[in-house]
Amino acid sequence: MHRDPGSVPFRIGRWRVDPHRNLISRGRRTTAVEPRVMRVLVALAESAPMVVSRDALQQVVWADVVVTPNSLTNAISDLRRAFGEDAADPRVIETVRGAGYRLAVPVRMKRHWGRPISRLAAVGAVATVVLGLGFGLLDRKPVSDAPHLLTNLTTLPGVELDPKFSPDGGRVAFVWFDSSGRPADIYVKSRVNGRATRVTTAPGAELSPAWSPDGAQLAFVSNDGTCHLNTVPASGGAATRLVELGCGRTGLAWSPDGLSIAFVQQERAGGPGAIHTIDLASRETTVLTTPGATGLGDYAPKYAPGGAVLSFLRSSVAGASDLYTVDPATGETKRQTFTSSIVSGYDWAADGHSILIHTKRDGLTGLWRLSRDATGPELVRASADV
Repeated sequence: MHRDPGSVPFRIGRWRVDPHRNLISRGRRTTAVEPRVMRVLVALAESAPMVVSRDALQQVVWADVVVTPNSLTNAISDLRRAFGEDAADPRVIETVRGAGYRLAVPVRMKRHWGRPISRLAAVGAVATVVLGLGFGLLDRKPVSDAPHLLTNLTTLPGVELDPKFSPDGGRVAFVWFDSSGRPADIYVKSRVNGRATRVTTAPGAELSPAWSPDGAQLAFVSNDGTCHLNTVPASGGAATRLVELGCGRTGLAWSPDGLSIAFVQQERAGGPGAIHTIDLASRETTVLTTPGATGLGDYAPKYAPGGAVLSFLRSSVAGASDLYTVDPATGETKRQTFTSSIVSGYDWAADGHSILIHTKRDGLTGLWRLSRDATGPELVRASADV
């Protein structure tokens, strides 16, 4: 009988993790943890070596209950005790200030067909497929199991997050938490000469870079205790503050005509997010979506090529999201998926006729293609077991 992916044993560094029995062992030492604590560890392993936000962990692990932030903090403390490490000098679970947590040691698990692989390679394979989509290289056939060539775009100390290619593909913008513990900044790296340039310099954290269609500017979210939407020249310089935001879920999308930016706004602290747009000439904002009263609301806006449709994710129930589209001109909203499951990411195909989305459908987690002509979902690649 096929075991649930979340129950398959795997390794974190020198430790063996058995999710089915909630055990963490190394040599003769074995520690039992609570089921929800194990679910935190599995969620971190699934995304390793990337950072998982506190918000995402709470969605996955405590989707069915209301908890305080201390629940996650206590779970991380329990895991660190199981690994025999001190929070002041963590070697396995790293706290990334202002972002979340990540596993700092290698993770090894098994694919559905039983061949052991590094989790980093599994994540990289999916990333390669997504990059192929962005440059119009992905055909309509299922991707084979052939290995993909992975190239490190950044090798800085600390943690790099949220990479975004420029419209011409020649540069990549990303968020960097360096090893000093100072707040994150946004950098732009040339793929031609390899030089990385710091483009934000405010004392707070800068997150969620988004390119203008001409590649001359970046939009981003700043957080110095209060969050704002800003723009800055992609080569660096003085930032322009546009509008105050709620410090909840983020996500920015510059319209293809360059005249407006879509962003996530909270009407009240802790409330659900909604998709708004701001006209860059008049600074007038418009509400595009109206989420329900429960869940985290709407986030992750993305314009289809041409700008006729804006897609976004809606979380009506904690830990579950679905894909929607909205017509920016009329406000007409359509639900595109009905799976109510975790969505790791999505993007439009270059021709605007389909969307790639990493989610769970029909009991199978993987990269799926959704066509706008409603011909049905197509599995592109199944994910590794977790």
